[in-house]
Amino acid sequence: MDVHASPDELPELKEFLGSFRVRFRRPEGAEALERYTTGLLTELPTKNCDTMAQAVPGTSEQRRQEFLTNMPWDEADLNPQRVQKMTAEATLGAGVLVLDDTGFPKQGKTSVGVARQYSGTLGKVGHCQMAVTCCYTDPQATWPVAVRLYLPRAWAEDPERCRKARVPAEMPFQTKPDIALRRLDQARAWGVPHRSVVAMPTMATTPISWRAWRPGANPRWEGCGQTFGCVTGAPPSAPCSGPMSGGTLCPEPSGARATGDPGPKAGGARSVSPGAVGASPRQASDRLAGCWGSG
Repeated sequence: MDVHASPDELPELKEFLGSFRVRFRRPEGAEALERYTTGLLTELPTKNCDTMAQAVPGTSEQRRQEFLTNMPWDEADLNPQRVQKMTAEATLGAGVLVLDDTGFPKQGKTSVGVARQYSGTLGKVGHCQMAVTCCYTDPQATWPVAVRLYLPRAWAEDPERCRKARVPAEMPFQTKPDIALRRLDQARAWGVPHRSVVAMPTMATTPISWRAWRPGANPRWEGCGQTFGCVTGAPPSAPCSGPMSGGTLCPEPSGARATGDPGPKAGGARSVSPGAVGASPRQASDRLAGCWGSG
């Protein structure tokens, strides 16, 4: 495909990038960011440093590689700006936070976190990288709040491999649910409004305490089902019962049945399939079985 981008900065892109204060430590960072983002907006079927350098004037593969690997920028400063912008422009305010993991097919052994592991993207076990994501969704839009690459234990316990891949030495091994909890904490710290929190099976089947948020309270989610777990914005009228993996499950709400839901589990508790998240966040919140402890 013969694709060539404009040699000049696009007015819309200039306005968008101008709304952020990106603190590069080198003066050429702003121009490199504009050219890189321009490349991402092209119709290239495959976007990498080589293909984008050929399609975008004023840059080269070497400069792209330099921008991606050696040009520091302040992630901790930029991400809250991004979330604040999305919250103001693409959020109705009563949506759902979705915790999930996403696979990126990747061959080789040197890319950070690449390993032979299960990926929902592949639908099987294969070589890939995995990222744990926290996304906001409502009828208006869906957008990523926080994302972190998963570092398998084999990587975390190989300091030399991590050093060669430029993984920070202080990066410990964390399970996917642990990473998801930290992403949820970030969403709360950034003030992302939400009525419910839902987690996909790889997050929800681990017996850990999930922290949820709602105005004026500090509820905890102590357990989950095998298919889909959540925390809703208001505790159920009946107390939770039926311990599972050290936690608790709530009884199935009367009259609620999601598409693909396998039905009640032992003790009257149930898990909820992804189909329970309907078009309306309020409907999703009403349908999803929330689990609440006393803490």
